[in-house]
Amino acid sequence: MKKLLSISAIVLFSTVVFAGGTVLSPKSISGIAVVKGPVNGLFKVYYKAAEAANVKISILNDQDQQVFTETLRKVDGFIRPYSFNNLPEGFYTIRIEDGTSVQAEKVEYRSGEIEKLIHVRKVASEEGKYLFTATGKGQENITINIYNPADQLLYTESRLVKDTYATVYNLSKVKGAISFEVVHSNGTSQKLNY
Repeated sequence: MKKLLSISAIVLFSTVVFAGGTVLSPKSISGIAVVKGPVNGLFKVYYKAAEAANVKISILNDQDQQVFTETLRKVDGFIRPYSFNNLPEGFYTIRIEDGTSVQAEKVEYRSGEIEKLIHVRKVASEEGKYLFTATGKGQENITINIYNPADQLLYTESRLVKDTYATVYNLSKVKGAISFEVVHSNGTSQKLNY
């Protein structure tokens, strides 16, 4: 099972890296992924770039106040765990700055049972396509709702997610901003706007 989770994490990270953004030059190719660890309160940050550089990692709370920062010198990639156990519950942003780009991932920390980490990213090479991932330990029923710019429900589905789940949604016929809402089995929800 651990081997399957490791392979899933590598595939997810590779997908996120290649779905990243517009490629300007080899120096600007970099990507990050954040995955909840097997221990509650632990998040693993995956980072990969084409060239070694000084990389600043910052963790910000929901008021954009910095709660942690560190700089790694001359690295082109890393996998690092970050523990949120001494922080209050809530939403946080993990930000990576490498001199050519700034990338950020939002996470939600809850001190209780581990929930699925939800992540949505535009697929750079495909107009109107979105990569949706849900990762975490165990299984959970989630409901995925997709809204158009007028906040009208375009699509809904309920799914039992065991450990990890990923799919690509083709929304190329929808013009304007898209919103993804995920309703967890415990009644909490989160909305991601694109």
